[in-house]
Amino acid sequence: MKVALRLAICLIFISSFVLTQTAPPKPLHFVKDHWTPYDPPTEFPEGVEVYIIQKGDTLWDLASKKLGNPYLWPQIWENNKYIQDAHWIYPGDPLVFGPQVAETPISEGEVKGEAEAVGEEKEGEGEPKGIREPEIIARPVPLGDDSDMYCFAKITEPDAKFPLKIVDTDDPEVRHTLAQGQIVYINGGSEEGVKPGDSFLIARDEGLIKDGKEVLGRLWTLTGRITVICTQEHTSTARVDYSCQSIYRGENLIPFELQPIPARVIPPLETTCSGDVEQIHGKIIYSKDEIVSLFNGHNVIVNMGTKEGIEPGTLLKIYRWLPDHSKRIIVGRVGILATHDRASIGKILEANKEIYIGDEVELELK
Repeated sequence: MKVALRLAICLIFISSFVLTQTAPPKPLHFVKDHWTPYDPPTEFPEGVEVYIIQKGDTLWDLASKKLGNPYLWPQIWENNKYIQDAHWIYPGDPLVFGPQVAETPISEGEVKGEAEAVGEEKEGEGEPKGIREPEIIARPVPLGDDSDMYCFAKITEPDAKFPLKIVDTDDPEVRHTLAQGQIVYINGGSEEGVKPGDSFLIARDEGLIKDGKEVLGRLWTLTGRITVICTQEHTSTARVDYSCQSIYRGENLIPFELQPIPARVIPPLETTCSGDVEQIHGKIIYSKDEIVSLFNGHNVIVNMGTKEGIEPGTLLKIYRWLPDHSKRIIVGRVGILATHDRASIGKILEANKEIYIGDEVELELK
């Protein structure tokens, strides 16, 4: 009877969890001429662009159109905090896009002095003094997105172990691969400290990651994420939130920790660089799915970490020597997303040519 009651409670929890994960925000109310669950602003600061959301719009598409890069959609969300869920935006609601230029502030003393200078030249030749050119504001941009942070890889200590695993599924027909929405069972419960609501990254042990014979850490391929729905003494029921690739029984579970996506102002990338390497340098040693030819957007691992002063947000130039070793050519740039002691996870932000495993990287001056 206790087992049946516990299972019934678990199924009720599963049903409510599924609905809350997919349902749009509620309740809707009528604002001016449209329905929305939010309380959109009606007054806006001077100098900003106000865009009215149209049917079919998404923050991803609007970031591509307005900011030139779809990965900048968090900037739009940040400027419109009344939107509670970025997946749900409503036609008729306004979006504020911040001004791209701003005048340099001028103190009262400067205004007075410049006004006098303009008066002195009023009858003379030349341009009036005191007129300032607008200053272009350089905005930091995210170096990646959630898929780069939670769907590529994680580096840990070589002897790291994660005892929790996926051991079964509620669907006997699914024998090999699991996907989003699947209900799964894990080999740990309340006695092991697992609680409803806990989230875990699903990780596949790829063994030690090395640079030659030197061990840099242990590499885990991230295949998805689960959230625990209910627990028993030594087992738990969970739901697959998303899958990055095929998920298999027996894969390990790493406690999920929200990681901030680093952002940087991206300077222009130089194309050539003569002479010796002057900054801290290393090389690309691994790519997602072991892809050979790499371009913009590919995730990579470099053999430099916190011991070399690398941190999230660091920019690295990718370079290659000419055959006579007289000059090195800059072929791209990597932005670092996460670091370990001796290795870091990054994303190729720019590529002038094909990039390969083994290409060298150099720390850009900050």
